[in-house]
Amino acid sequence: MRILAKSSSGQQKMPSTQVVSLLNDNLIIFIRSWNGQEINQRITDEINHYMSSVEADLEVTSPFGYSENLSMLANKVKIALLLANDSVYNTENKVTYQNGAEVLIFFKKNNEITWASIGRFSATSLKEDRHLKLFDSGGKFGDDILLPVNLLGIMKNPEILVGSLALKKLKSIQISSSFQDRDSIWDCEISDF
Repeated sequence: MRILAKSSSGQQKMPSTQVVSLLNDNLIIFIRSWNGQEINQRITDEINHYMSSVEADLEVTSPFGYSENLSMLANKVKIALLLANDSVYNTENKVTYQNGAEVLIFFKKNNEITWASIGRFSATSLKEDRHLKLFDSGGKFGDDILLPVNLLGIMKNPEILVGSLALKKLKSIQISSSFQDRDSIWDCEISDF
């Protein structure tokens, strides 16, 4: 997968978004930390470790249950994000809030691409010449407040948006995150699946 990201800031500046590509570019992690980037490596390591493990061993267990309405791959991506959430919550925020992050994961395998998201991200796919809104999280709820409504690591059971899409005829996925009527914006495009 190929990634192209850009941003522009108005008066209110969002923290920078780190983009990490792992597992032969099949795993892409977007992280926007809200109290420094110290937790970025912990989040990346947790997600990468779990996704590497489930790819190498189909019998890997998890402390979280599978959702019947999700594909097997989407469940794995959701669990990876839940494990990262537990790690940050238990080490950084259990007693006093110290760190939180917006995180979006995309994982591609065979003919499927899956995602899991916490924070202020939205995504649209382009298949042939049709645009399809995949998800929109946090943009409508927190447009007057720069800090997103939902962050990884600040609560035990966060709300996670999860889904999957067939790669057939998929040209690109557009990801964006904005604040105050697009005064501050971050955009990204994933292509070459």
